[in-house]
Formats: sequence, structure tokens, C-alpha cells
Amino acid sequence: YARFQAIVREFVECPLVATPGNHDLSEPFANAGFSSTANAKGWHIIGVDTHVDGDVSGFVGDAELDRLDRELASISDHTLIIGHHPAADIGTTWLDAHRIVNGEDLLATLSKRHTARGYLSGHVHQAYDGQYERMKLMTTPSTCWQFKALTTQFAIDELPPGWRWLALQADGLIETTVSRLDAKA
Repeated sequence: YARFQAIVREFVECPLVATPGNHDLSEPFANAGFSSTANAKGWHIIGVDTHVDGDVSGFVGDAELDRLDRELASISDHTLIIGHHPAADIGTTWLDAHRIVNGEDLLATLSKRHTARGYLSGHVHQAYDGQYERMKLMTTPSTCWQFKALTTQFAIDELPPGWRWLALQADGLIETTVSRLDAKA
């Protein structure tokens, strides 16, 4: 984790929020010194821990849901919540089995607060855009291989590595695009 932070800091000095994923372990990640919140241009960004040591699927414990609810109640800025696992089905059956098991609880916690504008996750190695009430739901493609979308069984997509850009607008809208490496690169 220290090496990752050092490499990132060679290129950019800005708030860095990191959340653990299914390949991380709680204790070393907790000791890495990552922040779970940041403020940027009138937006509050909150990380939520969706990982479970040794499990591919996600889960958000009661203590984490309570922390998130308290933090959302205390701020008036538009808020983007980020976690590793999707909170809702994305339409890829074999990956939907590995989302946040209690994603409905997370979405219910977020939807109580008018400041919660979006939830961004990874884990699924593909881009997805959806909606839950007034919140935008997004996944970001992987910076390595992609999983084929809308499939019932494991499949690798031929799409090149990618990432998602976000423009967090002053009025609470989230503008987003997905970019990919040039296939010739």
C-alpha cells in the first residue's frame, strides 16, 4: 500500500480516498493510512467498506452503515459514495452473485439523505450506469482485463483496459464518461 501511495504521489497531489476490495485484508489495509473521506469543489466523497476478508462478495456491516448514516446526516454538500462492490445487480448474472449481499441496506441508508447523489464501485471489471431513486449508480471498467457485460457465465471481453472520468457539478449532477486505452497501444 505504501508503494502504491508513493507512485500515485509522483503524479498528483490531491485528496486520495481508498476502499478495500475482495483481494485486500482488513488489518494491513487499515494500517495503510488511507483516508475514507475527502472534500473537493463543494462535494463530499465518502468511502464505504464493502469487503469481507476471504470472500468475493461484499457486505456492509451495521457499524459501517451507522457510520455512513451519521456522516451523511452531518454534511450539507452533495456527496459521492465509493465502495468496491456494486450495491445492486448490473445485469451480468454471474457477477451479480458477488455484489454487496445486503446492498439494499446500503441503498436504503443512502436514499434517506438528499445529499447522496451517487454510488461508484469497481469489482466487476466493466462499465455500468444505472439509477436508484435520485442516485446515479456506476461501476468503472478495470485497468486490466474486462469481464463481458450481460452474460450468465464468466467471459472475458475484448474491450481494452479503461477507467471512468467523473465531473461533479455544483448543482449535484454527476457527468461521467468511460475512456479506454487505444487498442494499438
